[in-house]
Amino acid sequence: MWTLIFREDESLYDAVPNNWIDINNPTNCFYPDRMKSTTIKMARECATIEEDWEVANIEIIKRDYGGQTVMKIAMQDMHLDLISRMEKKDKQPRDGENIKDVESDDGEESPAEEGKVYSFSFKSLEDFMIFDKSLKPNEEKKSAVSAMLKVGCHTSCGRSATTTLRGILGDSVIECFTWKGQQRFGVQKNAFYTTTTSKILISALSKKWKVKPETIEKSFKSFLAQMQTKKRSQLRTLDEEDDISRVQVPQE
Repeated sequence: MWTLIFREDESLYDAVPNNWIDINNPTNCFYPDRMKSTTIKMARECATIEEDWEVANIEIIKRDYGGQTVMKIAMQDMHLDLISRMEKKDKQPRDGENIKDVESDDGEESPAEEGKVYSFSFKSLEDFMIFDKSLKPNEEKKSAVSAMLKVGCHTSCGRSATTTLRGILGDSVIECFTWKGQQRFGVQKNAFYTTTTSKILISALSKKWKVKPETIEKSFKSFLAQMQTKKRSQLRTLDEEDDISRVQVPQE
């Protein structure tokens, strides 16, 4: 049996096996962190939830679809529900809108500062922290917000949040953070929620997509946790390859 859901982090609909819904918290759904083709195959097979799956915040639209026509029926209900949502909500900003003119913290619109160039995807934690500290003066902050919102793929709310975060920090710096600065795999991480960058991005992206700040925060939390899991998997693979290379093949 299948459930039609609306993913809050990605602002999209999906049909998932019933067993992927958290029975203790139906607003959560487990997703495998795999390639799209693999995820589809696992869904068709109603795969059992594994420890490394990510958790998505969802709204259940309709439960218990079954049979070969599940996707056709789900798509019909999805279309009807989408029309209803569009009638109730204001039109979402299009890709690229509200980038030049970004609302500042005091609610006033501020044009981007001319001539200021930012270089993102930092190579070290030190470089990022220098940038983060520079965001405290108000004029510098206004210019940086405009530049940061030009990073990433703004096709949906969730994708906008995660790709912007990754584009600004860069993979080597992302590895240094968890949301609250928890210890991961024996290494103490830095707390991202305390940075000025996190506060600016949450404010700017929630205004851009007209969602609650908590929605952007959840996307950041999930993405940072996902990156830590990927790093752990990469380290395990390297360890396994190293073990194999140590094995001596007996000579005949």
